[in-house]
Amino acid sequence: MKDDDHKTTKQPDHEPEGLRSQNASMKEPMAGNISADLAVDHAYQYAQSIVETVREPLLVLDADLKIISANRSFFRIFNVTPDETIGSFIYDLGNKQWDIPALRELLEDILPEKETLEDFEVVHDFEDIGNKVMLLNARRIYREDIDARMILLAIEDITEHKRLEAELTESEERFRRLFETADDGIVLLEKGEGKITHANPSTKKMLGYTQEESIGNKLQDIGISLDLDDFQTTMENLNKNGMIKYDDVPAKNKAGAHIDTDIYLVDRAKLVQCNIRDITERKRAEEALRKSEEKYRLVVNNMADVITVLDMDMRPTYISPSIIRLRGYTAEEAVSQPLDQTMTPESLQIAVKTFEEEMKLQASGTVDPARTRILELEEYRKDGSTVWIENHLSLMRDDSQKPLGIISLSRDITERKHAEAEKERLTTAIEQVSEIIVITDSEGMIQYVNPAFESVTGYSRQEALGQNLSMLKSGKQDRKFYQGLWKTITAGKTWKGRMVNKRKDGELFTEETSISPVFDTSGRILNYVAVKRDITEHLSLEEQLHQAQKMESLGRLTGGVAHDFNNLLTVIMANVDLLNGELDKDSPFHEYTTDIRDAAERAANLTRQLLAFSRKQLLQPEAADLNEVIGGMNNLLQRILREDIEARYVPASELGKVMVDKGQIEQVIMNLVVNARDSMPEGGSLTIETADVVLDEQYAGSHLAVVPGPHVMLAVSDTGCGMSPEILDRMFEPFFTTKEVGKGTGLGLPTVYGIVKQSGGNIWVYSEPGKGTCFKIYLPRVDRDVEQEKKKTVSRVSPGGAETILVVEDEVQIRNLAARILAGYGYRVLRAANGPEAVKAAQGHEGPIHLLLTDVVMPGKMSGRELAHELTGLRPEMKVIFMSGYTDNAIVHHGVLDPGLNFLQKPFTPAALSGKVRNVLAE
Repeated sequence: MKDDDHKTTKQPDHEPEGLRSQNASMKEPMAGNISADLAVDHAYQYAQSIVETVREPLLVLDADLKIISANRSFFRIFNVTPDETIGSFIYDLGNKQWDIPALRELLEDILPEKETLEDFEVVHDFEDIGNKVMLLNARRIYREDIDARMILLAIEDITEHKRLEAELTESEERFRRLFETADDGIVLLEKGEGKITHANPSTKKMLGYTQEESIGNKLQDIGISLDLDDFQTTMENLNKNGMIKYDDVPAKNKAGAHIDTDIYLVDRAKLVQCNIRDITERKRAEEALRKSEEKYRLVVNNMADVITVLDMDMRPTYISPSIIRLRGYTAEEAVSQPLDQTMTPESLQIAVKTFEEEMKLQASGTVDPARTRILELEEYRKDGSTVWIENHLSLMRDDSQKPLGIISLSRDITERKHAEAEKERLTTAIEQVSEIIVITDSEGMIQYVNPAFESVTGYSRQEALGQNLSMLKSGKQDRKFYQGLWKTITAGKTWKGRMVNKRKDGELFTEETSISPVFDTSGRILNYVAVKRDITEHLSLEEQLHQAQKMESLGRLTGGVAHDFNNLLTVIMANVDLLNGELDKDSPFHEYTTDIRDAAERAANLTRQLLAFSRKQLLQPEAADLNEVIGGMNNLLQRILREDIEARYVPASELGKVMVDKGQIEQVIMNLVVNARDSMPEGGSLTIETADVVLDEQYAGSHLAVVPGPHVMLAVSDTGCGMSPEILDRMFEPFFTTKEVGKGTGLGLPTVYGIVKQSGGNIWVYSEPGKGTCFKIYLPRVDRDVEQEKKKTVSRVSPGGAETILVVEDEVQIRNLAARILAGYGYRVLRAANGPEAVKAAQGHEGPIHLLLTDVVMPGKMSGRELAHELTGLRPEMKVIFMSGYTDNAIVHHGVLDPGLNFLQKPFTPAALSGKVRNVLAE
């Protein structure tokens, strides 16, 4: 702008008076014109008041852009003082904060060209007041009266306005984006008649109508079945409430398909926003959920298991209806019951303790929060009975994992508990039976064994489980045996039989076995069950019984032979004695009679041995100490043994007493020592041992005829050749010997056997080939002391007499022999062949009969004992002597003569017969 242009430019009519006054005041007052000065002064004050009341900051700059005037708003808004403002170069104001490039452009480039500029926007960040957006209005002014050029700068702070404008723009953009991208259909309705002014893309997607098709129509026209005929009433309600919602509004899209919608009307000042929400899928989901809930409700109501929900104080808050089947209570009745009325005290204690423990564990964080605890509790039914219930318990938690309560799934396990109890009883029975029970899989691998298996085989349960049953094989059965066994059981049949198996220690045992298959429901074999019984001991007892029966039979045979043989020997020996009495001392026939007598004596010894074996000889038992008996035989035994045999005697201290015939027990010891000597032809050692022992029930159970209780043991052991099982089976048989012909009679051990048995004892033999033999004799122990029997002194009297004697004997030779011997001693003799003849003879004899001499065993129904009983009833003064070749239960029990009876052993001599008769008659 040129300087001369300012001179010709008129001042605008709208120039503020205040500025003119302010500018005028800068000049000196005109001299001599006082009235004019007063007018100017008034005008200045008026203009100044207007400038000061304007809210926008105002500045007046001179031609050099120095500030010559500013109003209060400028000072206040831009935080500057008049002193630092008036007279300051505009760019230096506020420490050059006003050196703004845009302001320079305005003042120095734009304004000079245009003279006036409106709404020039400048943005600047002030140090004290921050970033400001300023709208500048500037104009050049000229005062002729003072001949000055000035610039009037009006500043409007539009920072807040720009912010609000930006926010509005952003809000509108946000609304547009929401409008365009919303899932809901959105239409804008004008408030007059409710016609559509806008429709978003989701409306088209939902209903099929484009925006062009929607604009100008009402909601009913685009398929929304919403009655808004009284639209003004709707608007009033909308103005009052701000929003109206219509639920389940039916709609149809352009294609005619049904849609379920929720409609929202929102007041938007000039328009109504209508949100259309498609709830078709939600309605379907809700229906599906309703059906699902109904289905699950039916499941819960009809399931056998009961669902129970308890709070943290263990109070029930919900119980499913199936509780009525479980406990007889309805759900309403059950949910009101406290736990102490629900379950037994024992079960309640378990439940409370478990809950407390679980809460502590959950609080420690050491367990899975979602884990389930299973409790078996006994609960009460409505009728007072109890039912066993299995409860699956878990904690209910909220979203923050805080426990809210307990949820329980309960089921009736009463039958299972009863079955378990039955199984427990069955298991207990199986565990306690003496038979071995083994269960294997289909391949024979052991899955179960009972304790009997452990005690019999020696293998523990842990050692057996998982092993094949073939672990017990002994090798005594061949492959064909096992093939037959497996063929039977794999065919679904039961196999029964005996087999020899081997224990863990290698000892063999015999078992009686039954193996049965176990099938599943389809008929497939799952397992095999073997029931085994160790019959080793049973077989041993059977063998012992067989041996005992054999020995008993042999005993009866040998006893009968000995009886008849003794009758013959009686005739022979008695007649030889009678013949010797008739021969002269120098007769050559004495040599013959002596040979006959010696042979008869040897034969008598044999019969005594046979009687000993058959336990038919007469014993004279007394309480004896075996240590003393053996000690008394020491010299004799030393003479029997050879020098190459070492003899050891191991007596027990304070040995108990036994009732034995000392002579017979000496014979036992002698025979055993001789047997041991003969088994050691090359020398060895012999041990005789005594001991007090107690045979218990277990020992008695495995040894036939043994009576449990205290016994004295006599053991004779050698280191000889031993015996094989075959020899052991026959060693006690009469006349069985392993010695050479002429070296033994085979009656030594049978004699031992008979004497021991007749003395009430038992004998057992332990022997193996090459390992020697041990004979153990067990005799019942007695408490009585050893008594020294006093021998009766019999006065020597004449063997003859004149008394009457009735001789009864079925053997005619013995009967006649006895009669001749007695008649030769002066006795009167009556004879009878049997009991009835003797009774008849006695009845027919008028005089006294002083003595009855009768055989014990006679044919017919009347024995010697029965005859004596009958005749002594008729003749009380008559005395009786029994005679026999072997003992009989008629007068002898266990080898001991009944008290008060007189007995004469066959074979006898004439002297023995006459002496016995005389002594009895003299008593």
